[in-house]
Amino acid sequence: MPTSPTPIALAGFDRIPAALQPLVQDVINLGVIPAQDVRLDQPITRRQFARWLMAVQQRLYRDQIERQVRPATPGSTPVFTDVPRSDPDFTVIQGLAEAGIIPSRLTGGSMAPLRFEPDRLLTRETLVIWKVSLDAPGNLPTGTVKAVTETWGFVDATQISSLALGALVVDYSREPSTVRQVWGRTRLFLPDKPVSQAQALAALWFCGSGDALVTARDALK
Repeated sequence: MPTSPTPIALAGFDRIPAALQPLVQDVINLGVIPAQDVRLDQPITRRQFARWLMAVQQRLYRDQIERQVRPATPGSTPVFTDVPRSDPDFTVIQGLAEAGIIPSRLTGGSMAPLRFEPDRLLTRETLVIWKVSLDAPGNLPTGTVKAVTETWGFVDATQISSLALGALVVDYSREPSTVRQVWGRTRLFLPDKPVSQAQALAALWFCGSGDALVTARDALK
């Protein structure tokens, strides 16, 4: 019988919600996110989450390389004006944009951002957009305030961006669901609220959907 990996000590672990603790521990035990860089109760930047997102996704699909999101080549033409080739995370951020995970001018639309703002704090709605875009095949559907209100029951649905509304429509019908796994039962989505590092790690506990679903627990077996 295989033995469970020895838990890696994390500062502040006992202060995060009990429901998140096993998810966070599994993701850290994958060995692709340095434990010394993690501050569980602190917010996470967009740059940092992009880095973690790609690292964990590649690890979970280590034996299915055709499902991996790949870093961009260092010579790629930058898609964001504030992430030049000299940026230390250029290949990661550029790669996620080229794969259509991060919205950019490559994914089109009148609201396509020209800047990535890598050091801005990651918000709840941005996490859900990126995560669902990574996991679900095809384009995000058109979401509406009515659909999100009727399914999730969020009383602040009018404050959620159109792209996030589409991601939430997809996430509601999935199991695991990123929203349910990270925030549990809630009547408020709080789209602009910063995400903690513990919440970000919990969101990364699984990747994919259907036959392509894989979890950190599976990968550790």
